[in-house]
Amino acid sequence: MGQQVFLIYGAGAMGSLIGGLLSRFYPTYLVARKRHVEVISEKGLVIEGLTTGTFKPRAVTDLDALGVLLAEDKQRITHCLVFTKSYDTREALREMARRKDIIGEDVVLISLQNGMDNEKIFLDIMPSNPIMGGYTCHGVIHDLPGHIIHSGEGFTVIGSFENISPERVTEFGECLESIGITPTVKDNIRKWIFKKVITNAAINPLTAILDIPNGELLKHAETEELMKQVVAEGVGIAKEMDMDINAITVLEMVKDVARRTRENISSMLQDIRKGNRTEIDCINGSIVKLAREFGREAPVNETLTRLVKLKQGRG
Repeated sequence: MGQQVFLIYGAGAMGSLIGGLLSRFYPTYLVARKRHVEVISEKGLVIEGLTTGTFKPRAVTDLDALGVLLAEDKQRITHCLVFTKSYDTREALREMARRKDIIGEDVVLISLQNGMDNEKIFLDIMPSNPIMGGYTCHGVIHDLPGHIIHSGEGFTVIGSFENISPERVTEFGECLESIGITPTVKDNIRKWIFKKVITNAAINPLTAILDIPNGELLKHAETEELMKQVVAEGVGIAKEMDMDINAITVLEMVKDVARRTRENISSMLQDIRKGNRTEIDCINGSIVKLAREFGREAPVNETLTRLVKLKQGRG
């Protein structure tokens, strides 16, 4: 394996955790919001919780500034992990496509984002690049510029989406393993991504509506029943798409994630508290949209979508 150089595009909570850990062993660059970049550049990235320390990735606000740093460092990006919100994926990829000098056609594009359609957008805008998909269930809270809390440990799944050999997927998995995040490589990554969508749909909106950490969902019969109904609707859609997904298995996955990240504030609740747009359309909303395409209904997911949008609008 040659020198791996990583770009984290959209370094919020999860992107900062992965980027910070990678920076221990690999040249790593973050593209993030201005204040986050300023603090990281001045003091480093501070991580507390399950991971502790101050990390020194190179941080910039845009690809123009990144180009200057890469020239100074005499580095060339080999892997780009996209962690933008799903509703920003298309614009992020368009920006990358305009900078072929930085994101060349041999750069491995990796989505560990929420939602279902990110990898399809990658293929639509940058069809020649090797593309990987997947997800991670670690709990991370981005509470202050330059500071995150690693609040829960979860599993990570990766797999080939398009134009990439199994060997390159394995190489990236080894990079993650070297920083303490051991991934599982799956053949049918689309099915596993949809499992994650269902898991997020069962956890995130309920925590956002009720303003509670993930683990609180397991303390009440009412929330457990709602999670069960969300899973049932999602699994019904999966069968329409010829995905072999078991409702009992997915529900156990949901409970396991909530248990492992019991102290975590979900990304959706973090967005609500900050007055930001949520990813509800890419999570529960995507299940509702698919249900309609197959002539089905997903009333629980639709209700949760409407309630989160109502709360988001008030914020």
